[in-house]
Amino acid sequence: MTDGRRTALPLDAHGSVPSFPRNTPTLYNVALRERLFWDRRAPSLEVQAFGPLFSPVEMGADPTALLARLRGTPEYVRLFDEAFDEAGEVAVSLENLASALASFERTLVSADSRYDRWASGERDALDAAELRGLQLFRSLNTRCFECHRPPTFDTPLALGIGVVSDDPGVAGVTGNRARFGHFAVPSLRNVAQTAPYMHDGSIGTLEEVVDFYRKGGGRSLGVERVRVNSHIRAFDIADSEAADLVAFLRALTDESGRPVAPDAVPSGLVVPSAMSASGVEEVRP
Repeated sequence: MTDGRRTALPLDAHGSVPSFPRNTPTLYNVALRERLFWDRRAPSLEVQAFGPLFSPVEMGADPTALLARLRGTPEYVRLFDEAFDEAGEVAVSLENLASALASFERTLVSADSRYDRWASGERDALDAAELRGLQLFRSLNTRCFECHRPPTFDTPLALGIGVVSDDPGVAGVTGNRARFGHFAVPSLRNVAQTAPYMHDGSIGTLEEVVDFYRKGGGRSLGVERVRVNSHIRAFDIADSEAADLVAFLRALTDESGRPVAPDAVPSGLVVPSAMSASGVEEVRP
């Protein structure tokens, strides 16, 4: 439920790339998120859906042409009519398209990790290293829990941690320079499956992420103080404790709700199934 790349692949046909390429966030548990995108500009999944669809550097779709293609596929017309009671109106509309996409995305729930089973009373669901990592996660030394609050392991905020980047983040949306370099706090659920990390995909492993925070985030890299939240401070833990923390983060994995790709779709387009050498799914037109 992400692409495994450092940053999203732009639409080459347009000969342009985003000014600030960003890492693709996971779709797991997006139903629980208050706002979408790294800069939190979309207030709902329905609004978010149109971003990638119509962006000239992503899917680059034309709204009129998109509707024509859907309305020209009898099976999609039947399925939209079945799903949306429009009292005689054409059910294939942009509004209903967004609703259908958002409805699917709301089914992508991850809530049965080994941590969840432990929290529900299954005390042997976590091993000794993972339990030590949990205690570190909840400690006032690391303070991980302040920004990644259970049970969602995120928080509805945008914060600065000091990743070295010219991307304005929230400031690019609001115009508030005090929010320059601030980005949405991502969920840690399935975090072991979503490398690389940070808004720009600049950190490759969970071990490196923990080291980044051990050193005080951007403070150790000379990033200006206004771009680093006051809670981001260096903390002293042993290498073995850092390994325990990573072990706990891996225990937040649950992909039991991963949907099975259909063998065929109404449009007749080939269903993405081929895997590249890097393990990233390749879409074949």
